[in-house]
Formats: sequence, C-alpha cells, structure tokens
Amino acid sequence: MIVLVPLSRFRVTYEVAAGRPFSEFESLILRAIQQGTTEVSALLGIFEVHPRLLIESLVTLTYAGWVSVGGPGHDGLVLTASGTEAAASDEPPSTIVVSSRRTSVVMERVTGALIPNQEIQFASQKDFADVWNSTVRLPTEVTANHLDEGQVQHLLPRNQNEWVRWIEPIEMLTKDANWLPVDVDLDSKSVFGLPQAWQQRLKPTVLKEAASRVAGLSATGNTKTSPGWRGRQRGGRARSTNLDETDTTSAGIYSWPTTLSNDDFLFTAAEHERLAKLALDEAETSILIASAFASPKKLDQLRDSIIGALQRGVDVDLLWGYVDGRAGAEPTRDLLRWLRQLSYDGRPSSLRFNSRPSDSHAKLMLWDRSDGTAACVGSYNWLSAMFDGADANLPLNATIRTLEPAIVASLARCAAGLWSSATDPLSTAGDRWRRIASSLEQASLHVDSSSANANVRLVLDRDHEPLLYDWTTKAQSRLLVASHKLGPISEARLVNANRARPGSFDYKVVFGRAGRDETWREGVTKTVVAANGVARHVKGFHGKALVSDRSACVSSYNFLSADPFGTDQDAREIGLAIDGIIAADWIWDRIAAAITDLKV
Repeated sequence: MIVLVPLSRFRVTYEVAAGRPFSEFESLILRAIQQGTTEVSALLGIFEVHPRLLIESLVTLTYAGWVSVGGPGHDGLVLTASGTEAAASDEPPSTIVVSSRRTSVVMERVTGALIPNQEIQFASQKDFADVWNSTVRLPTEVTANHLDEGQVQHLLPRNQNEWVRWIEPIEMLTKDANWLPVDVDLDSKSVFGLPQAWQQRLKPTVLKEAASRVAGLSATGNTKTSPGWRGRQRGGRARSTNLDETDTTSAGIYSWPTTLSNDDFLFTAAEHERLAKLALDEAETSILIASAFASPKKLDQLRDSIIGALQRGVDVDLLWGYVDGRAGAEPTRDLLRWLRQLSYDGRPSSLRFNSRPSDSHAKLMLWDRSDGTAACVGSYNWLSAMFDGADANLPLNATIRTLEPAIVASLARCAAGLWSSATDPLSTAGDRWRRIASSLEQASLHVDSSSANANVRLVLDRDHEPLLYDWTTKAQSRLLVASHKLGPISEARLVNANRARPGSFDYKVVFGRAGRDETWREGVTKTVVAANGVARHVKGFHGKALVSDRSACVSSYNFLSADPFGTDQDAREIGLAIDGIIAADWIWDRIAAAITDLKV
C-alpha cells in the first residue's frame, strides 16, 4: 500500500566563513618588517622568542600572501601590497574568507520535521496518476509556511573549519506539490521509504492511517488497495530534483561537548530571580530576555535593574510571547504603555521590544559578560513569574545555564529568528544577535573540550515529542517526566512507559496543573501506577524536564500537554537535551524531591 507524506521544500541562502584573525605577535612581526627589520636573525633579537615560534608565524604570514622573500635589490623579507595594507590597518589583520552557499531543506507537514533535500526522495502528484485515488494521503497538520535560521542552522552544510556567518530569509519553494511515497506492510507492521531520521515520529502515524484505510475498505466490502511504490519506479527509486544545490560539504554539528557543574542548573524562584538581576547588572553590551508571558507587575520588579543596564549603554531586548496568558487588546496596550514609559525613563535608551505577540512559549536569556556570552534555557517565565518569597526556595522550575560558545551561538540564532518573526525582519536587534552567533560559532572552533562531561544538543518545537517517545520507550533504570500542565494527550504520551522493565526501574511523573477535567489527572495516575511508577500533582510546579537513564532534557515544552494555554498549536519551544549521567543525576535529585517532599 502506498502512503503519501505531504512535504514542503525551502531554499536557504547563507554565508560561511573560514580563517582566523592573526595574533598580536603576528601583527607585530608585520609592523617590524614594514619598519625595515627584514632578517630572521634581527626579528629573533627583537622578540627574543624560540626560533620555531617565529618561523611558524612567518610561514603563516607567507601562506596568507602578506610576506615574501625579496629578490635582487630587496634582500630579506618584504611585505606584499596586501601585507602593507594589513600592517597599516587599525583593525587586527585576518585571513577570513567568506563564501555564499545555497541549499534546500524539506519539511514534512505532519509533525514538522526537517531534513536536507539530498537525503530524501520525493515525487509529485503526476507520478501517481494511475493510482492517486487509491493512495493513503496523510493530512497536513503543520500549516506554518515560515522557517527561521534557528530551525535550519544544523542542516546547513559546511566544512569542519567553517562557521555560519549569515543566513538570509528562508524562501518556501513548494507547498502541496511534493509527496514522500512510502510502502506499508500492515501484516509485519513495516514501513519502507521513510528516512531514518523520521522513522520514530512518522511510522506510528503512517501505520495508523493505513490501517484505517483498510478497515474502511473492509466495511464496504472493497479490499483493493494501491500496490507498493518501490517496484513501480525504474531502479526502485523515487524521483527527486535537487535544485539549487551548490554545496558538497557535510551538514553542521548537531551536538556539542561541554563541561557542566551543579551550579549551572536552577530550580527555585530565588535562584532565577538572583540570576535575572545579576545578568542585567553584569551585561556589558547586550542582553536578551525571552519569556512566554510578560506583565507590567513583574516588570516593575525588574525596573531598576533594566534602567541601570540601559544607562550603562547596554542593548536590552525583551521578547514576549503572550500577555499574562490572556488574549485581547487591552492587556497588550497596558504592557506596551509600560514598556514605552520604561524606555523614556531609561534615557539614553536602547530598549527594544516586540509590539505584537511572538506566539513563542520559549524562555531564554542571553547576555555578554567579561568571560564570554552566557545563555539560560528552561521553564522560568522571566518577564511574568511573580517573586513574593512564599515558595522561593522550592524546586518548582528547571533551567540550565551555559557559557559554551557553540551552544550559545545556536541559541543566539534561535533568538534572532524569534525576534525577526515577531518584529521587523530588518530589526537591528535580530541582526545584532546574528553577528553575536557568528562570532561565538567562530570561537567554538578553537575550544578545548577534553574535559567535557556532557554532550548537549538543541531541541526545538515538536522535536520534543519524538524525544519523549524514545526515552519513555527505551529507559531501563529510571524515567522522570516533569510537566507544568496535563492535557488530553497526556495519557497517550505516557502509555509507552508501560512495558517490561527491570525490577529496580524508578519511574516518576510530576505536574503542576491538571486542567479543568479531573479525568486527565485520574487517567495519568492510573497509567503511571500500571507501569509501577509514582505520579504526583504538586501545587505551583512549573518545571518542564525529562530524565532517562544517562540523559536529561530541560525545556520550555510541556511534555504532557500539547497546547497548555490554548494559545497556538505550533507555538515555538526551546530546550536542551543533555547526554551525561552526572548532569542527569543533578536534575533527577532536585526534581525528584518534588515527588517525595512537596505537598500535593
């Protein structure tokens, strides 16, 4: 039976850069040669360094085309025209080379997963002319026609020593024009033709739709289905046209080694509030605070710190998704009035904020400080969570902080994409975070990761769903699912945990809100108990996290509610998945306390 998965193709134009700025020592060598020191022995006498270090620097400068050996009448070392220009420049000389590239990515419109164009085989409706009416076509669930740089950055091909410098606005090439044909064998529960990266998230849906079609045909007495697809094509391959592919390099890095400590995780309101004020106080040039919700009442608590940052000349960017969790024009006007007044009071002001909801549920903070650019990702609503001290020291949230340049670069691109989607695409704030992302990714190429104790990867939007499925299915020693709210989908998402496990398997579920329908709470409790687990409803709990064996995920995503606030089915979410037992232990130990110690 042929099942067709709806696809859309997008063109991405981007720039990559390679090279490095030269060291201060190499700059001094250039100036010394410019001033007439043309012999190696004389340079050694000036700098008093090991000969090997000087020779290596001269080779680097010669390879860059800035230094050469003179001919008749020009004995010794001489500067080329470009070397003379570099020596006279006030900027540190460099050999950074920028090149423009173009690639395409494909999105399946059932769950929104993305894949490089060259890794998938697709076809158009005309390829199915004789069997179109007998195929099973999956319905389109993801209606968004826009992608941003944060979503595609890990799919952009580049060489090992290159970094992404810039990503242009992404262009949709096709919609409702391409399909991924897969073969389904219901007897063996097999699906052929799905890319490996999509197996986990699409196979259950494909099998369900195929079984539904067979059941419908059987009810009418008609058992004829479409033949398989693999044997219909010459060579057994679906046709694809890879337009505009100018790259031959491999896709970008998807996870990064890093060193984490217990202090990099925040769980209480007191810890989050201290960090928010510290970030505003220590930011040197830029700070971005993204929050699902924003309220004037909470911003009043941060007012002095925000004004202090503005008066130091810091660019302060505030990105909010919704207003107090409510819809309507009046709350939005109140918030914007407050923000405009703050901008006036903080003069000279570099405060920027979105004037319409971003529809982002992400909680993210980015700021530069003396030792690098820091980032925080998690469940805490920086611009709306009220801090009154009542439950200040209870572990009701989960946030991870990092200074790892590659991770922060990836998050900065997400911030730029969210910002441009909610404001003017040409906004200076979005451009600033793109430049910061480029600089951080460049710096990450020279980071020593030999002491790393974890690998971290970015998890966006609906990518959280297959992550939950995978971990609930495969966990062998422990499983923790923490979610702010339950939704009607909660039981279905936990049912995979009800399978054979070792007798020592430790299974815990914690949530803060059960919604209006108490049957959700009862159903989840029964599902968890049936799997020999413990489910607890903890008042005020707002964390969003997973822990499975040696891995953990800290996120803004409600793992047990598809749409926790009735805001937007395709709300943007940001999380970090961590592969490392030490970090997983820290999260388990702190949130598990909510299971055993906190009041229901």
